Amino acid sequence: MEVVTKEEHEKMVQELAALRGEVQELREQIGITWIDQKAAEALTGRSPSWFYARRTDGTLPIAQMPRDHGSRRNKYSRADCVKYGREHGVLPPAGFQS
Repeated sequence: MEVVTKEEHEKMVQELAALRGEVQELREQIGITWIDQKAAEALTGRSPSWFYARRTDGTLPIAQMPRDHGSRRNKYSRADCVKYGREHGVLPPAGFQS
């Protein structure tokens, strides 16, 4: 049996919490489905100019897939677009059945 001090225990708990956050991020990234601009617009209810303005000023609340060198195509996280659409009343809440 190993005995640790309160300080050592707290440090281990903090490290574990940080690792859990990293694992969660990685799990989310693995499962990302990327969609094109038109699909993102439909899910969020936003225009191409809205996306352009937010990309340009760095305030886009939706994950964007890094573009390949020379590519002009924008791809967005489907999950982020759905979340945004639900938060802003464009899409019905999760589990809503009509």
